[in-house]
Amino acid sequence: IDTLIDDLLTARDTSAIALQNAVATNRPLIDYQFFLHLTQRAEGESSEEQARLMALRDELVQITDEMDMMAQQAIETATRQLNEVLESPDIEAKLQELYPDLNEAFLVVVSANVEQARSMKREDIAEMLMRIYARVVEMMEDRLRPEIKAMNHLLRTEASDERMAYLREQ
Repeated sequence: IDTLIDDLLTARDTSAIALQNAVATNRPLIDYQFFLHLTQRAEGESSEEQARLMALRDELVQITDEMDMMAQQAIETATRQLNEVLESPDIEAKLQELYPDLNEAFLVVVSANVEQARSMKREDIAEMLMRIYARVVEMMEDRLRPEIKAMNHLLRTEASDERMAYLREQ
């Protein structure tokens, strides 16, 4: 934890953007235990270093609160989008309509719903959600450069003979 604190202090000294990026990269590690340790470390330091660590703590609380709020909003938006898709009489048309606003959060929500459907033994729902997931990924890949598209295809292909055939074809 001390190494992370030192890295965050360095990032803070660099710029606000550097600190935000460092927090985003390490967000899973910045939890209650982290803040507890940071506070304990500050209490054992000189007044100048203590002030520096407490200022870091205050900034981290603000940044993580903002990130958590943004993540929650993204999940809520994605959930609303998925509900719109599922309620639509024409799923493909609705996906096309919503596509500019669909992002990774949408895929996370769909995946979570697939797992929930499977845990409830609702394979019919899980299959439909997997088709939606696959279609959104396909739509996203259509916008990629050809070489990135090819790399994604190769990474998804499990059999080596299929990968070689694809490479020859390309």
